[in-house]
Amino acid sequence: MYSLSSSEILVLIPLKGFTRTKSRIRSVLPDQCAPIIDQLVQITFYNTLEVIKSISLPFGVISPSIEVLNESKLLGAVFTYLDKGNDLNCAITDAIRLINGSNQILIVMPDLPFLTQNYLKNTLKKAQSTDILIVPSISIYPSQGTAILYLKKPDLLSFAFGEGSRNHFQKQAEMNNLNYIVSESDPFAHDLDTIEDVKFLENQIQQVSDPRRYISVLKELNLTVCHQS
Repeated sequence: MYSLSSSEILVLIPLKGFTRTKSRIRSVLPDQCAPIIDQLVQITFYNTLEVIKSISLPFGVISPSIEVLNESKLLGAVFTYLDKGNDLNCAITDAIRLINGSNQILIVMPDLPFLTQNYLKNTLKKAQSTDILIVPSISIYPSQGTAILYLKKPDLLSFAFGEGSRNHFQKQAEMNNLNYIVSESDPFAHDLDTIEDVKFLENQIQQVSDPRRYISVLKELNLTVCHQS
């Protein structure tokens, strides 16, 4: 059980693992590219944690991977939850039940390479004027997913991350007469879901907080060669 005061915001980051994610990207690349995709996932996850830590927010990590949870503890996670790996939304729900208090929750997906300190600060400012803040993910693949979700209280709605979650969360807010904001078309919400998203990252590399860490991996990946193999 983890306790926070009601005035604190706890950030939760769910991640399946460094080697169990990004199936759409992996499916179009040869096997020799798999370790490089693992590195890309890991770098983006570390970037997410660093941005959160830079504004002194406590954070927790939800994962079925012991490796991910151990790394998260070393990097300062105040809360970790080992989930069964079957259903993301059940895992988030179960993890939140272990948190005492009616504190605010900010759920951040781990695949947002363009996430920056200033963007996160601005997102939190918007959130303070509403019950729910929904930041739809941006991807070449039109999933209508959610990149970031803020809840003034953790039990305001049921979780439905995945395809169509943006509309699901909005409908729940409307049905329950809750104030909500949808932060549309935010470039910082561009995720990594397809090979085209990776190419977009390569083309917009100067927009990330630390381009150097990505450049070496993208160079090693050599997208054109891998994609045509």
